[in-house]
Amino acid sequence: FVGRYLHSRMEVPRKRLQIISRYVIQIILFGVFLFQMQNAICHYMNRDTVESVKYENLTSIKLPVLYVCPKNQFNFSFARDHGYGSLSSFLLGMVTRTSGYLTWGGEKNLSFPELTSKLYKPVGEDDVIVEDRSTVSGSKFILPYGFCRRI
Repeated sequence: FVGRYLHSRMEVPRKRLQIISRYVIQIILFGVFLFQMQNAICHYMNRDTVESVKYENLTSIKLPVLYVCPKNQFNFSFARDHGYGSLSSFLLGMVTRTSGYLTWGGEKNLSFPELTSKLYKPVGEDDVIVEDRSTVSGSKFILPYGFCRRI
């Protein structure tokens, strides 16, 4: 009876100690949370700005080169006649009726510029419409799109 009595009296302070320690830990963690939130808000609100140290006239800036490529330039019937079953087989250099070697000359062994000029429709002056014609300066072949106009 005495052992049980002492054991039950010791359980009350132990439970109280557990509850108090839980609250203390929660308060400490809440303080850490508030500290982190304050740092995050200060970091967000403190936006550093970078000032320009050099001024340049817009006309002296080199603009990027743009290429405009018309869609659907690939001639599928010509490709089939020269052994390419599809656009992807041409891009991979796989002619269908060969023994597995790669070629970009087709079955008739054309040169690459000759083959591409027949596989892809050449881009004309009217295919790319721009406000200032002086900005259009020639065409270029770009795989897999075909012939494109430089602007």
